[in-house]
Amino acid sequence: MNADSEGQGYWAPLADLMTGLMMLFMLIAVSYMCMVEEKAISNAKNNSSGSAIQTDIQNDLHLEFNHKLKNWNAKFVEGTGIQFLNADALFDTGRANIKPKFRAILNEFIPKYIKILSQPKYRKYIKEIRIEGHTSPGWDNVSLDQAYYNNMRLSQERTASTLYYLLNHRSVDREADWLRTVLTANGLSSSNPIYLKGTKIIDSLASQRVEFKIITISNNASKEISNAVRKDGK
Repeated sequence: MNADSEGQGYWAPLADLMTGLMMLFMLIAVSYMCMVEEKAISNAKNNSSGSAIQTDIQNDLHLEFNHKLKNWNAKFVEGTGIQFLNADALFDTGRANIKPKFRAILNEFIPKYIKILSQPKYRKYIKEIRIEGHTSPGWDNVSLDQAYYNNMRLSQERTASTLYYLLNHRSVDREADWLRTVLTANGLSSSNPIYLKGTKIIDSLASQRVEFKIITISNNASKEISNAVRKDGK
């Protein structure tokens, strides 16, 4: 056997092996693409369903509370969000204790709000019921950084007071276990102020507010998909 024959005998099995490996990698790639496509379809279905639920919740909340908002000095934001804006009625300056007027509003608001959200058709889609506390940026005789820190602490204490009041309201006793899995309190200091319409001037009174927001599975899924896309793009 000459050298050429020996070389051909060596390379032929290696070529077959490389061909086999290439086919295996192609099968793995096709399988992975199918899995990604199935997951995308599933996420799209969940997102569509969750978006419909978000709309239904919004409609129910508007139907229940539209006629009350003016008296409460409250308004709807971002679909299902509700802002309570009457700073003078919510808390005393620099304090976290709920004032009697806001307590009266919550006594009317909480039973109906939780009754809507705890319906079986909604509750399985609700990822989070978020209570946010916001303040104006001011704080006398301190630096900007210290004012931000003081307002962060104050907003956290205020939203915690609101959460505590909700959880201990007699109308939600039956839903307490579920609420403890979805209810959160978030103090945001002065990081998201409200401006006077058409200006860049902060509306200090309106900025001092409490907001109730609903995060559904569709909202969460959208974030996860966005994060996955960013990771794949790296």
